[in-house]
Amino acid sequence: MQVGGTVNFSVAVTGAGPFTYKWSKDGMPISGAMSATFSIASALTSDAGAYAVTITYPGGSMSSLPATLSVSIPNGTSATRQITRFGTNFFVTVTVVPPIGTPAYLVEEFIPTGFTVRDISNSGDTDTSNARITWGMFWDDLTRTLSYTLVPPAGFTGMTTLNGETMLFGGPTTTTGDNSISGPTNHSVLGLSQFYQYFVVTITGDVGSTYRLETSPDLTPGSWQPLVTFTLDASSFSYLDWGSAGKSRRFYRTALIE
Repeated sequence: MQVGGTVNFSVAVTGAGPFTYKWSKDGMPISGAMSATFSIASALTSDAGAYAVTITYPGGSMSSLPATLSVSIPNGTSATRQITRFGTNFFVTVTVVPPIGTPAYLVEEFIPTGFTVRDISNSGDTDTSNARITWGMFWDDLTRTLSYTLVPPAGFTGMTTLNGETMLFGGPTTTTGDNSISGPTNHSVLGLSQFYQYFVVTITGDVGSTYRLETSPDLTPGSWQPLVTFTLDASSFSYLDWGSAGKSRRFYRTALIE
């Protein structure tokens, strides 16, 4: 049985009555279910379980064997997350492909502790009390790509995970794809060339990250001096070190700013 389907349970009794009926799910009575039939007009995943009926008659009662109901999400459902790092922030997209005929769905993303959210795409809102972002309810079966920017707390290091799900007409499907975000790591690579008597330093790193290029004459602690701070808007950046003329020893390094 798929989400949204109709379920009908019935029991037939022979013998002398009168008979009374009481339906239960997983051993718990179902309020108002007191006839020979019991129906669920539009099944949800929460309706899955073992159903039975107890029949009372003059002189005693008996219970039926349980009938197990399974409720599944229709095939074709997918919710996929993609995470792109930009500097110290993370741009997140969630693409939801509901099955054809889905009458409604709601999308949730849960916010890690200490993180803040901005630039939420249309129809989205932040539920701060439950640390989540929600989009919808969408009253259709259209594919959508939703997005937001996740801003880590100051000094964030290590790694955390993102979790989310899509509620399809009462049935949840977990978001798959990217789910790990980690603190900043300096991925820059330095290349050195010469222009007449000057050194040219080429830095390759993460687009969107901000670096500070520093130099030292001898690598001793406290000898590093800043040359330039820049944000990579392409895959590499070149810097002509005017102070390198006539220098026989010149060392370079980068520091990741954001």
